[in-house]
Amino acid sequence: KFIIMELHNIIGILLVVIVLCYFVYDVYGMRHTFGYLINNDKLMLSKYTKTQLKPIVDMFLNDLCLKYGVPVPKYQYSDLTKNDDVQAVGEYLHQTKMILIDYDEIVKLDGDVGILTNILCHEFIHYVDHLDLESQGKDFNEVYGNRQDFYETRATDIGGKDNQKLLKKYIKNGEL
Repeated sequence: KFIIMELHNIIGILLVVIVLCYFVYDVYGMRHTFGYLINNDKLMLSKYTKTQLKPIVDMFLNDLCLKYGVPVPKYQYSDLTKNDDVQAVGEYLHQTKMILIDYDEIVKLDGDVGILTNILCHEFIHYVDHLDLESQGKDFNEVYGNRQDFYETRATDIGGKDNQKLLKKYIKNGEL
């Protein structure tokens, strides 16, 4: 009787763990990242030139701009490792309203297209926040500086969700 009860508890715990893992996998976008990109050499960033990626980046930005009702921001690929001590693969420059992406650094990290687009979506949310604060007459640099953790978490959460939806839209059968 004791062994059966203990086995019952173990099975119950395993079921809870499996449900939680699926929840994280499904809700937080791991389904799209892992389901489409892991072990898929076709989507490794190193397989694409910056010119070949331009249409997908442009489509993501256009869709994001339609969703948020903002103009398309400028973006460019840039070596961000030389800019500061922090290893960054993406950055939003509020002075010029430009998104910078370090393509070469993402490739060095064996990144895939989903990582590039996730960074793009994250930085795009900073752009949207900047436009929102600017429309309220507030200084982005000051407000962001005082609430950096909030804005970084917000960009990660919202940008990640946007990225999931767009990856699902543009990646079919493991291909762009």
